[in-house]
Amino acid sequence: MVTLRAVECLARAEVVIADRLVAPEILARHVPATAEVITRPARRDGLDQEEINQLLVERARRGQVVVRLKGGDPFVFGRGGEEAEALVDAGIPFLVVPGVTAAVAAPAYAGIPLTHRGVAGAVAFATGHETDDKSTGAIAWAELSRSAATLVLYMSVSRLDAVMERLVAAGRSPTEPVAIVERGTTPRQRVIVGTIGDIAARARAADVQPPALTIVGEVVKLRDRIAWFERRKRILLLTTKDEAVTRDDVDVVRVAPLQIVPRFADVRAALGRLERARTVAFASAHAVDAFFGALASTDRDARALFGIQVAAVGSATAARLADFGVRADVVGQGGGADLAATLVASAADRQTTALVLGAHEGRTDLADALTAAGWTVDAVAAYDSVADDAALAAAWKAHRARAFDAVAFTSPRGAHAFFDVAGDDPPRALAGVKVGAIGETTRAALVAASLTVDAVPEHPDVAALITALAALTNLE
Repeated sequence: MVTLRAVECLARAEVVIADRLVAPEILARHVPATAEVITRPARRDGLDQEEINQLLVERARRGQVVVRLKGGDPFVFGRGGEEAEALVDAGIPFLVVPGVTAAVAAPAYAGIPLTHRGVAGAVAFATGHETDDKSTGAIAWAELSRSAATLVLYMSVSRLDAVMERLVAAGRSPTEPVAIVERGTTPRQRVIVGTIGDIAARARAADVQPPALTIVGEVVKLRDRIAWFERRKRILLLTTKDEAVTRDDVDVVRVAPLQIVPRFADVRAALGRLERARTVAFASAHAVDAFFGALASTDRDARALFGIQVAAVGSATAARLADFGVRADVVGQGGGADLAATLVASAADRQTTALVLGAHEGRTDLADALTAAGWTVDAVAAYDSVADDAALAAAWKAHRARAFDAVAFTSPRGAHAFFDVAGDDPPRALAGVKVGAIGETTRAALVAASLTVDAVPEHPDVAALITALAALTNLE
């Protein structure tokens, strides 16, 4: 959840200092490509609060437009007040943009109204990290329990046993309903329901992990009737591309099956041969990032491409080039072979030269087709793709907890990495799940794994693939 005012501020940002729990989709969609993004880990192994305060002051004194981006609301358990005080002390002007705090958003997505006529007329927010031996800010649990029918507890999962014991000692019944909302408002949201007496054991059994919110009160019972989020269809999108896919009819869970590791040394070596090429062709957005990263390391920029035809496989690759101020002269929407055919058809000289940047051990259809047409091709492995086993294991865990309605595969390598951590054969693990492939090469890899492919878009486009799978799932 993000407000329009926050989006307006982000559009003007030169520096964004973001907490780790800020949704990556917000950064991808609303932060200018020219802005510097500094991410602060949520755990205490990164910048501490004093360092954050100093960073805000330092960057503001440079004359930069700085956005401090927090999850939820900056003044609700977000230490926004402390940062505002630091800016006041330094004489730095600022404004505060209210946010949508988790205490409001997560229960709404879980189908739990915090107040309800005849059930609860008062609600209180508290932190589960608060302890009675603190010199200031300690929670008076007895008074809190008596005054508010609904309690919403932040940061409570790690100390759930102790918190529930305090509530019982304060007079709440052990049979009172409790819900825990894990990763609220995201497609990975889970809700665990129990009572004050057994919710801690239920949370351990379900392996609930932060970020999670705890709601205590009779309003939890209303979830049985109102819960709406879990009834929505879910599609698992396996892609390394940063593009966000948002729909009103389904929830798209994006997981990167592979980590991208640029091969800067190889790309820098290829830059020494750049002047020989009449065309530079990028097979993916990752190749673009590796090229411009290597270019920047040699104190050069997009002007190095002056007089050279620039080609891209797909609109996402062309869009990434545009982020670096380069407009692709030729875009192949049907994959590498389609781009090669377009380049060959438009070339005045059939024996021209091309620098082709793609993945190490990746698809070679672009380079192969150009070579077959008589071109001199310099194929450069611009990056490696390494399986992200932790992310894939989390995806399988989410699938087993609540099965996805469809899975969208965007590369053979990503599909193989996904299957390698399944712990089961693919047809059995994905029984009853619709399967989509970005193109024919990916379809062939899925068929080889004994899967039935239900959808392949006309052009290799992620949005088109999701649209096709959404239509299939909504027919059920």
